[in-house]
Amino acid sequence: MRLSELYKKHQFNVHYTMSKYNINLNELRYVLESYSNGINFCWIIQEIFSIEKSIENWFSFSPSMMKYIFENKFEGKFNLGKEIEIKGCKFLSYLGFEIIILNYSTKNGEIDIICREKDKIRFVEVKGSFSGIVPEEKIDGKKINKILSVSEDFSYEVNCFDVGYDALFFDGREFRYYKDFLLM
Repeated sequence: MRLSELYKKHQFNVHYTMSKYNINLNELRYVLESYSNGINFCWIIQEIFSIEKSIENWFSFSPSMMKYIFENKFEGKFNLGKEIEIKGCKFLSYLGFEIIILNYSTKNGEIDIICREKDKIRFVEVKGSFSGIVPEEKIDGKKINKILSVSEDFSYEVNCFDVGYDALFFDGREFRYYKDFLLM
């Protein structure tokens, strides 16, 4: 999905969510702000590839992530993977990264987190494990190829080719961040 389409779709999602849960815009903002507390968001104005601070943080939540946030808040649904991705954004923000979008997807696949470090775009795969399996072993060649394909779509769309492919692992206690892990 192109960023311009994503931004337009958010307008629909905002109105749909407000109607479904019978909330007003301020209540919607409050819910999103509670999830985004501690996340340093930015968003892209693609015509000039300028990255601005996000005025409305919901542009950085993909439609699937936004749906999860409201299902969690109002219906009690829980998804451990989504929670780890949200906490991963907070961890990356703590390290100084600016989050562009969570769960960016195209017909070729999905990238968990796209963020910015200075003038470089970083594509981050997030993996967690609580079962004794080492999270690092969960990223295979097929997953890496999908990430490379989706990142190429994104890079061409925003005309930025200074990129990195990273991994963020959570073992139940702490995060481990590896720059350029996906190219090792």
